[in-house]
Amino acid sequence: MDTFVVSTPSASSDSSSSMTVVGNAIYLAWSENITGGEEGNEIFFSKSIDGGNTFSEKLNLSQNDDDSRNPSIAAYRNEVHVVWDDESVTPSHFSEILY
Repeated sequence: MDTFVVSTPSASSDSSSSMTVVGNAIYLAWSENITGGEEGNEIFFSKSIDGGNTFSEKLNLSQNDDDSRNPSIAAYRNEVHVVWDDESVTPSHFSEILY
């Protein structure tokens, strides 16, 4: 099997990732720093439905101005669920868990 690069983190990235497999489907979620600054991590998602031969374009799940980190992904049959720590919803910048 070939290796596919879904995303290349920047040097300043504090990335984390999560993966789950159901049958031939592979689901990935990861944090990626898109600004190059201390904050600016977003949560991305990609999937393969052919056992990892190809992957979908990455999808930005968090889409916010603050920090989103530590994704966790779970799947059952054709349902996929992703949660992550996010600092965008509180003025004090304490993390909350988003889904």
